[in-house]
Amino acid sequence: MNARTGPWTKVALTVMAVLTLAPFVWMVISSLKTFAETMTMPPTLLPDNPTLDNFVTVTERIPFFTLLWNTIVVSAAEVVLTVIIASLAAYALSILDLPGKGIILVALLAVMMVPGEIFMIPQYQIIAALGLTDTLTALILPSVFSVFGAFLMVQTFTSIPKEMVEAARLDGAGHFTTFFRIVLPNAKGGMTALAVITLLGSWTSLLWPIVVNRSMDKFTLGPGLAMLRGSFFTESNIMMAAGVMAAIPMILFFLLIQKQFIQGITQSGMK
Repeated sequence: MNARTGPWTKVALTVMAVLTLAPFVWMVISSLKTFAETMTMPPTLLPDNPTLDNFVTVTERIPFFTLLWNTIVVSAAEVVLTVIIASLAAYALSILDLPGKGIILVALLAVMMVPGEIFMIPQYQIIAALGLTDTLTALILPSVFSVFGAFLMVQTFTSIPKEMVEAARLDGAGHFTTFFRIVLPNAKGGMTALAVITLLGSWTSLLWPIVVNRSMDKFTLGPGLAMLRGSFFTESNIMMAAGVMAAIPMILFFLLIQKQFIQGITQSGMK
């Protein structure tokens, strides 16, 4: 925080930080309560007898670690492929002298304004025609062609000094060398930001896995955790425990790369 920041600004930021963290803190506290305590009115802040039984119950009711592994595989594949494809598209739209680049960028922005659910039926039809339903591949393919990712990387690449690219060309470097040895090393922040955003979207995906898959062993954490809901009532303490278990890997990952993520958002010119 800047030393010139006024006291009221610090207070406001502190209040917003507390409000942001409050739901997660409540989820952690509720995951340690019994079902009876979660139904108490008025609600109690802390559990009388904290218990870890809720976490054990989660693993008994759903194949949590299978779902976790599926989520890791799908998320990792989506992150790698999305960053590669978006970077290649952005290189063409920001570095190469392509005719009509402005029109293409406007078209990308127009596609970003269309709700993703509209594309779900044709995507399902394509996956079904390829015989990929009820597979992890079906969860990966539709997500790796990210219009947002391409636009984000375009903003990142345009911040790279053109003199560097021109110097590489004068030295005889081709597009392959320029892309991998000049452009990408100077776009690590943007790639990190795109990777985090893609990972978050994949990790919390719910609707598409339910649409395209049927087997529990092909689900990810989103639909798997939804199976914990009851027909007539839901044991909120179990749901909270499952939420904590699903959130911990993402929290640890973000803590490791938060500096690069913030740099990437700044570098790309997005707020």
